[in-house]
Amino acid sequence: MNFRTAFWRAGFSLLEVLIALLVLSIGLIGVGVLTVQSLQGVHSSLNTTMASAAALDLEERLWLEVGSSAEGSGCPKLVQIEGAFLDQWRVAPLNLGLPSLELIPEDKSESGRWVRMGFQLEWAERRFEGEKEAFRYFSSVPCRGEN
Repeated sequence: MNFRTAFWRAGFSLLEVLIALLVLSIGLIGVGVLTVQSLQGVHSSLNTTMASAAALDLEERLWLEVGSSAEGSGCPKLVQIEGAFLDQWRVAPLNLGLPSLELIPEDKSESGRWVRMGFQLEWAERRFEGEKEAFRYFSSVPCRGEN
């Protein structure tokens, strides 16, 4: 065995090690990017879940308004319950609320004694300037008397 063959069999060259480190670092950067995107998806999912719970709470408040209103007082109105609703959901327990939550009444259609109310919950993402996410929800509640 001559000196040249023994040298090449002794181990890796510096160039091979640098190329391996380059490939490994590119892979780790990809894993880091995927982790950040995953966390953004989880955060967006949390906000959507909170908005869904808020929409169900608003629907329950509408039904409570129907049950507590005097006979013949008409349909429940979002304006009557909007203030207390937004105050509660902007500062939810454990700061999981949606601090920039807005309630936007959409369309209202009547069919007999039922009224279908649509509303949209919007909130600004804390991570991005100017971007808003929205959650649309429709509910049907009974009306008594004239609106």
